[in-house]
Amino acid sequence: TNPEIKILLSIGGWAAGGFSEMAANDSTRKLFAADCKRIVDYYQIDGIDVDWEYPSSSEAGIASSPNDIDNFTLLLKDIREAIGNDKMLTIATIADALYVDFPAVIDYLDMVNIMAYDIARPPFHHAPLYRSQYAGRITTHEAVDAHLNAGVPADKLVLGIPLYGHGIDSLPDYTYYGDIMQLKDYTFHWDDSAKVPYMTDKNGKFALCYEDTNSVAIKANYVLDRDLKGIMYWEYTLDAKELPLVKTIYKTMTKSNN
Repeated sequence: TNPEIKILLSIGGWAAGGFSEMAANDSTRKLFAADCKRIVDYYQIDGIDVDWEYPSSSEAGIASSPNDIDNFTLLLKDIREAIGNDKMLTIATIADALYVDFPAVIDYLDMVNIMAYDIARPPFHHAPLYRSQYAGRITTHEAVDAHLNAGVPADKLVLGIPLYGHGIDSLPDYTYYGDIMQLKDYTFHWDDSAKVPYMTDKNGKFALCYEDTNSVAIKANYVLDRDLKGIMYWEYTLDAKELPLVKTIYKTMTKSNN
C-alpha cells in the first residue's frame, strides 16, 4: 500500500535460543549472515533486526557464554558485510543497556531499539517514564540515559513503548488496551511522578499497570525533546480496535492533526 515503508525481518525474541552456539563459530556466523542476505534479497525487504535476549545471559532459558558479547559484535559485523550498507541493520536491547558492547557495534547499526517495557509487574509500573514510589529497577528516562552513556548516539536511539498492560489476580498478565478500557470494578489512577496510569481493584490493591493516550503522548514528546531517532512499540495488535495509542504516537511525533 505504501512502498516507502521500510520492512525489516526481526530474528529472535524472548526465549529464542541458538544465538550463543551459532555466534561462537566463525563459519556458522557467516552462514547465518549469508542467510540474512538471502532472505533480504528473496523478499526484497529493507533489512534485518536482531533480537538476541540477551548475549551472555540465560535469563530467558537459552544457552549463553561469557564470550557472547564479543561474538555478538562479530555477528553484527558479518551481517552488515553480508547485506551491505544500503540495507538496514537494527537491534533490540534491554532497558538497562546491558549485554552489548555499544562502541564496538554502533557503526554497524542504523538503530538501537530500547525495550523500555516489562521492567516490572504490579504493584509496580512496567514502563514508568520517571521515578516514583511505583517504579522498579529502572525507568524509561534512566534507560535512555543508560544507552546514551553506553555510547549510543541520540540519532540512532529508538524508544520502545508498550501497547498493553500487565495485570495480576483475575486480570491476564498481558492485557489488551481495548480490554483495559472495558474494565469495571477497577479504579483509574494517574501517577504524576512516573507519568503513567494504573488501576486498583475494589480493595484498593494495585492490579494493573499500562499505558494510555496521555502517557504515550508524553513519551512521544519526551523523544522529541531529547532528539531521539523515534519510537517503536510492542505490539500493533495489542492496541484497541481503533488504534488510539498508535494514532496518538503518530500524531504527537508528526504534530499532525489528521
